[in-house]
Amino acid sequence: SDFAIKQAYVNVRTPVGNGIEWKMGVFDTIIGYEAFNYNANPNYTRSLGWGIEPTQHTGLLASYQINDIVSVAAGVAETAGATINDRPWYHPGGVGPGGLGNDGNFTKDQWNLAYMGAVAVTAPEDMGALAGSTLYGGVVYGRNSGSATDAGNQTSWYAGATVATPVEGLSVGGAFDYLDYQDTYGMGAASGSTWVAGLYASYQATEKLSLHARGEYQRGNSGLSGAPAGTTEPKGEHWEGTVTAQYDLWENVLARLEFRWDNMNY
Repeated sequence: SDFAIKQAYVNVRTPVGNGIEWKMGVFDTIIGYEAFNYNANPNYTRSLGWGIEPTQHTGLLASYQINDIVSVAAGVAETAGATINDRPWYHPGGVGPGGLGNDGNFTKDQWNLAYMGAVAVTAPEDMGALAGSTLYGGVVYGRNSGSATDAGNQTSWYAGATVATPVEGLSVGGAFDYLDYQDTYGMGAASGSTWVAGLYASYQATEKLSLHARGEYQRGNSGLSGAPAGTTEPKGEHWEGTVTAQYDLWENVLARLEFRWDNMNY
């Protein structure tokens, strides 16, 4: 509990076809437009989509480059959450009327794994201005770790694209995240769904100066609306807009000036 490990895995390549890359250990999630490291993202603040995605997994991941255009990945993990070497809770008696939380008979499930898969399609060089553009889709399904009061199944769907444009230095992108969570044992956890749609734009103005913009809309349903406790509104809306100016001072050192606006309605 004193410190966290971001990634710690063994990387092995199997000489089958174009080569299968294996990761075994703790690795970053395979879905999402933004990365774990702030400097790898166009904006400093996290997106709303990031807030509903998994972050890390403990398990086994296989990646395969079918050709220059298509790559795929698939894997299994202990849970859909980031806790290392943890297992999801379950109740041996299954689901009963009114839930089963009062008897306290929960235990760790050693066989209920999380599953994930993704595919990426990259535009080839002969597509002119669109060369290098990427379409990406993925899904993570399983139970989270944590407490027995949160022993539910969750499914995270993701679709995203990064598109080069005929305007030199300008690229645009889009992302869609959908999270569905179900309280498996009637323990009173928030069941429902929420989704986020986002648009991105980046412009390399000079060798050192780049400008970035992001706009997002989030819609929550039922228990995942994000509404304050005690409210009766089953749905919530969240808008955010972010603009960022980045200046690369020198190698591995950058400065950012950022403005963000959020509006939440319940």
